[in-house]
Amino acid sequence: MFAACSDLLAPLAQLISDRNAAAAHLHIDETSWNVYAAVEGKDSHRWWCWVFVGPDTTVFTIAPSRSTKILTEHLGVDTDDDDQLPDALPGGRELLLSSDFYVVYQILGRVDGVDNLWCWSHIRRYFIRAGDAHPELAAWTAGWIERIAELNMAHTAMGAAEPGSTAHTWAAAQFSAALNTIDAERTAQMSHAALLHPTAAKVLATLDREWDGLARQCTQAVK
Repeated sequence: MFAACSDLLAPLAQLISDRNAAAAHLHIDETSWNVYAAVEGKDSHRWWCWVFVGPDTTVFTIAPSRSTKILTEHLGVDTDDDDQLPDALPGGRELLLSSDFYVVYQILGRVDGVDNLWCWSHIRRYFIRAGDAHPELAAWTAGWIERIAELNMAHTAMGAAEPGSTAHTWAAAQFSAALNTIDAERTAQMSHAALLHPTAAKVLATLDREWDGLARQCTQAVK
């Protein structure tokens, strides 16, 4: 039925896609998606379902790859003949991009005008996996899960409170305090990383490397 209506729906779909691509803040993710159709040059049925969530639109794209090209095509970012990204977004545009740490989002984040906001659920997963793989890290993992939980609870409280209210101000203060606690603890632990379990040191190195994007996500949450 949708195939039969495609000519009718295409203009509306394009308008929705264009509005989504022009948003100032997008949440983006991708997951594997099987497409059982033979495509020249494609040696498997593994495609990718991308989702672009804006303030008032959501766009799903089924693409044959997981490359940066999918992002640039959707966002209308021109690349050169070698698929190199421009130094800056056109027209002085600014884009907040919420995502995980996958490399294509990091590559796009090098373009002036793009600010990466990293997902706390994903960094939390790193700590959980470390604890699952190494029982001797159980207490260390539990400590980090608790700190991140404090951040999440404060964020939930902010969302439930009326902006400008006493409850919102209190929740925002708790949120900032939770973030500062995490920052202080990661700095303290990284100061003696050589004494840590190798897996713990590796997770903390990831947290340290992606800290700016994680902290930026928190700054936007308070706003």
